[in-house]
Amino acid sequence: MTKKNTQKIKSKGTVPKNKNKFEYEPVNTSTQQEFSPQSSPDFLIENLRASSEYELQDLSNHLSEYPSDLQENLFQDYEVENLNDPDNNSNLALTQTPLKSRKSKMGIMYWVCSLLIIFSLVLGILDTTSANLEGFPSRFTDINFQEFVDGINPFGINSSPANKDDQFFLRIIHTNDLHSKIDSFGKSTLGESCYLSDSKNSSDCFGGLAKIKTVIDELKLGKGIPKSTFNSIVLDAGDQIQGSYYYSYYKGLATGHVLRNFGYDAMTLGNHEFDDGPSKLSTQLKSLNIPVVSANMVINKTAEPVLADIVKPYIVIRKYNLGIIGLTTNNTAWTSSSGPNIVFVDMVKSVNDCIEKLHTSGINRIILLTHIGYDFDKKLAESINPGVSVIVGGHSHSFLYSGKDKSVIGQNKIMGDYPTIVKNNNSANKTSAPWSTFIVQAKCWGEYVGHLDVVFDKNGRVIDNLVKGSPIRITSKIQDNPSIKSIVTKYQSQLHEYINTAVGSAALDIPLIGNMTVVGNGENSNLFLKSESQMGNLISMALMSAAKIVGHKSVVNFALISSGMIKTGLLKGNILRKNIMKAVPYNNPIAYAIINGTTLVNALNGALSGTRNNSVVRGFVYFDGIRVNYTQTKTPKNLFSLFKKSDNQASVNIVDKVYVRKNQFTIDGLLNNFSSLDRYKLGSQIDIDDWEPLIRSC
Repeated sequence: MTKKNTQKIKSKGTVPKNKNKFEYEPVNTSTQQEFSPQSSPDFLIENLRASSEYELQDLSNHLSEYPSDLQENLFQDYEVENLNDPDNNSNLALTQTPLKSRKSKMGIMYWVCSLLIIFSLVLGILDTTSANLEGFPSRFTDINFQEFVDGINPFGINSSPANKDDQFFLRIIHTNDLHSKIDSFGKSTLGESCYLSDSKNSSDCFGGLAKIKTVIDELKLGKGIPKSTFNSIVLDAGDQIQGSYYYSYYKGLATGHVLRNFGYDAMTLGNHEFDDGPSKLSTQLKSLNIPVVSANMVINKTAEPVLADIVKPYIVIRKYNLGIIGLTTNNTAWTSSSGPNIVFVDMVKSVNDCIEKLHTSGINRIILLTHIGYDFDKKLAESINPGVSVIVGGHSHSFLYSGKDKSVIGQNKIMGDYPTIVKNNNSANKTSAPWSTFIVQAKCWGEYVGHLDVVFDKNGRVIDNLVKGSPIRITSKIQDNPSIKSIVTKYQSQLHEYINTAVGSAALDIPLIGNMTVVGNGENSNLFLKSESQMGNLISMALMSAAKIVGHKSVVNFALISSGMIKTGLLKGNILRKNIMKAVPYNNPIAYAIINGTTLVNALNGALSGTRNNSVVRGFVYFDGIRVNYTQTKTPKNLFSLFKKSDNQASVNIVDKVYVRKNQFTIDGLLNNFSSLDRYKLGSQIDIDDWEPLIRSC
């Protein structure tokens, strides 16, 4: 890639009128050096260097040049560890000199504007006229919900209420990973709102919070079960937000406005709850007014007092003598923006501590509400002390089902039984029977609502042969709840026009993935990037350019962005706002960092070789301003050496050759991180309204 005629712009909100400012050269992937993971490969990274216009100078010496006023809080703003994780939302612009604090707004949406400028100047002609809207689609035909009910119990599930004084019946209604899908989404459009995409195919549309509310309300009635024995709770297993145009435009406002009316008894936090940082999360949770549980989160009460007051390790529903413990995936620390004031600790110990406290207080009916994934739920159920009877999970978007009804299954792959039963043999009393834990999850996006009926005995165990339940598919046949529908409608109309407005055009397709290879088999298989990503290159170029557009005084040498930040490419033709929002959905800050050459090379080696810090690396890093040439070596080399250029050359810490020994290649996880001692961050987020004037001024 090359850039020409670079200009600086001193005032925010303007762009240069020189339409030859940027060049974008699509990568010819057929001529790129590729590597194919084999058994025991080694990789040689050669000639790591700056592009012709940007020189990496003396990066190793900058660690001693931090301003003294930054020493105490050097690494407190933002974490950029595990940069290659596909679920990591962090991004970096690396600079050669320390920067002082700035209040100027910069962020992903800002450099996406630069991306659009590149499109308009190189790939197509900017067209700011609104897209031709054909009007709102015809609404789905509502049917009476009772026509969807088979028998006296909802959805034909014959529940078995408690029939003895020492038994306790409980219906657990649950959702997870709603991801701001506040109205029905299309399966064929990979989750895009049916309404916002003007879909006319109602049979392809599923979910929608108005329909989910109808199902929840119906399930809470407990029809066919004596009121004296019927009890119910409603739980959510995290990631309520992030993942739709509603979130990109309204943030948590729209989702929160709806869900606060659902009557949830508890929720746990997913990794995406932290995408906008702890402060905004605190505001969101306060407005939701739902009890929040997460036992493995340690929150600095001084730095985050509101969040610390809201989030509890567990809650007790006294009328049911029931404890609900929460867990959040520890990956949140590097896949989202939880910040330095929240620490995620060992999950097994966290749960065991809560079990002990609940048992001590006389609570022996315990549910674990998790956002860690189905496989981890199963492992956890085997590892903790006996006492947890039900795990309601999320994070892995797993469809669990034990039936054969094709209308329920659809095209979804069944990942396990609903419920999945795990036996726990960790009781101190080795003569006692194994403890049964029942695990459920309801896929994602509101396509299903989970429904599990259980009966507890006097010891808090669930009676195996009285367990009934099934996920309930939310189809277009289910009637909308009128009050929720009216709320959703208010958010639909304004957003529909906004996201379907053209802001540019592309003369050719810009694919996200150019060449991929599959590593591993079955559930352990992963895709791994073998060559350039045109969309990734373009985004990192725009990221590089954004720093110059705002007239930044420091020289930015190169830019990196996690592959997980970019979700899709762009197609030839008009570029609509929704195309940009879908391609780069995260609103994270640009992080200006100082990093030495050795650390950079180690990170890039991790990306290429597939392992770092004794852990597997997944994903990739897109970058601009540097070029990496690598060669797969046939003979394993039992060394790792750095060769520096001679001191009389401009760059003194740029690596010419690096040899990496690699005995086994797998892509199954990630710990490819820059040490917090090697970088710091300055910068702030930017919202859609901040880059919109830049688009219009082009």
